[in-house]
Amino acid sequence: MSRRIFVTGGTGLVGSGIVRHFLAEGWDVVMGTSTPGLRPAHAALRIVPFHLSDPDTPVVRHALAGCTGVVHSAAMMPGTGSAADAAFAAQIVAANTIGTLGLLQAAAGAGVPHAALIGRTADHVDPAGADVREEAKSVPRGPYGLSKHLSEAVGEYMDRESSIGVAVLRISAPYGPGYRVRAVIPTYVERALAGEALEVWGTGARTQTFTYTADIARACALAIERRAAGVYNITGPEAVSTLALARAVLGAVGQTGSRIEHIDREDPGEADRVRISIDKARAELGYEPAYDLNAGLRELVAARRHGHAPLWFTSNHPAGAEMTEAFSEPTQPA
Repeated sequence: MSRRIFVTGGTGLVGSGIVRHFLAEGWDVVMGTSTPGLRPAHAALRIVPFHLSDPDTPVVRHALAGCTGVVHSAAMMPGTGSAADAAFAAQIVAANTIGTLGLLQAAAGAGVPHAALIGRTADHVDPAGADVREEAKSVPRGPYGLSKHLSEAVGEYMDRESSIGVAVLRISAPYGPGYRVRAVIPTYVERALAGEALEVWGTGARTQTFTYTADIARACALAIERRAAGVYNITGPEAVSTLALARAVLGAVGQTGSRIEHIDREDPGEADRVRISIDKARAELGYEPAYDLNAGLRELVAARRHGHAPLWFTSNHPAGAEMTEAFSEPTQPA
């Protein structure tokens, strides 16, 4: 008997990795997207319209029927300066919160037993400076952070009050094919490939834990298969400094003339030393990150240079021709 999963946000960084993982594992995948004109390039992939502003439609309910689970990765993302725009900030909070509620209601109504929501660790802190665990205090950063906080509450509510079980996977600093050039890893990779300098501010001691998208996708599969409920931190295996990251990118890209350039400018996050515990995910999901930073960067650089087999074609794209979806800007990114 075939297994079927409904995935939102499949044109984004995290969502596309999730779609690829389930297809590779032999699942039938229904991808809900707001991007028009996409035709599947994989026999086990079906694409249906999905909008955060109107998630509970007859088309979506029909697509959800018979699914083993839902992975909700779609989100309305803030643009530069949007936090200061009150109307747009309200739109982000409303779209992401109502979209999550509507999707879970539709899934429960269609008899889907389980859902996994993509959250983030960035809004959770331990005042004592200890490892950040799932019970850490939530301190939302900006309207997007607030929307993710409220979406978690929606998931908890639906898990408690409806027939659908809900797990929230809080992700730390995702990276992988499908990136948009804004965060530090895509910026460094693009500059290194172009032979340009990688700028490191201050001492380069700011520390982050990066998570490869294939590991995120595997965590989603584990949550669905085990019908887990509650909140889980999902990260890569190690925290790394900005300086160590720059060195790792140069190693993955190879000789292009790129180099590290220390900038005499204070890094506002210089003192950040956040450590995130994944003990709960290890114990309850059996999750263990398979990609350390070097392995993830090697795979990312190879995909950037040589491309991925396409998941879809655009409606005006010649049949059989590949499209560079792995590095396009999604309408509804994860």
